[in-house]
Amino acid sequence: MKNNDILEEILKNKKSLYNEIKIRFEESKFGIDMVSPFLNKLKPSSNILEIGSGPCLLLSKITEKYPKLNINGIEPIGEGFELFDTILKILKKKQKKINLFRGKFEDYNEKKIFDLIFSVNVLEHVENWERYFDFLKKFLSKNGIALIYCPNYGFPYDCHFRIPMLINKKLTFKLFKNKIEEIEKKNNWVGLWKSINCVNYKQIKQYCNNIDLNVVSHPEINTILLERLDVDEEFRKRQNVFRLPGKLLRKTRILKIIYKIEWFHKYLPFMFLEIRKF
Repeated sequence: MKNNDILEEILKNKKSLYNEIKIRFEESKFGIDMVSPFLNKLKPSSNILEIGSGPCLLLSKITEKYPKLNINGIEPIGEGFELFDTILKILKKKQKKINLFRGKFEDYNEKKIFDLIFSVNVLEHVENWERYFDFLKKFLSKNGIALIYCPNYGFPYDCHFRIPMLINKKLTFKLFKNKIEEIEKKNNWVGLWKSINCVNYKQIKQYCNNIDLNVVSHPEINTILLERLDVDEEFRKRQNVFRLPGKLLRKTRILKIIYKIEWFHKYLPFMFLEIRKF
């Protein structure tokens, strides 16, 4: 089902959701650009899983582009989230190829293994992020790949609220309490700050080594995001703080030097990780 069809369905009865859904569509475009190189290498009938699939916009795009894959999603959001519920009802009528588990990944007990597991802007909201990697170890096939895109809190900045992270989360909240609460209320994001776990690349690398998972960093995702600031107006509104320093870094080619030295990956603002079993 195409994005325009979903928009038309929503506009019939839910015009108030239009702007929010446009942002979700832009995020799903970014998501499919990120995972497509890996999807292209899968055999027909391969099992794929998105953790934190939200209203399944990205999975819907994948289903259209890769109809022979077995598409699965996990989404813990319950009833009462108007945007998600509206889109899922539309997709349920017109897109029946997505197997969606509505619950936490910790409660998922299907007897399946997956050739590709991925998540976009999800890991930083997982209450116990270590269990996420235990899940990957259990449900990845022998040669399976997991892809994770999310902020890296080794870089002292929160992209949801667009504030610096000063010393720790508790102190940051004290200093920016009014701004955080204002943004949560304005966007109906109550509880978002509480959900942020401040996970970073160094922590992930260490934990994965302990459970025999291999982590490969793709730091060039940061260049892709900087380029996105030039073409995606909605993204630019949210993350414009990176635009000027990003242009300077690209012009001087310093980023290319940083990318070649893994030690610097601990301090880049965003991470895109490829994870496999040893």
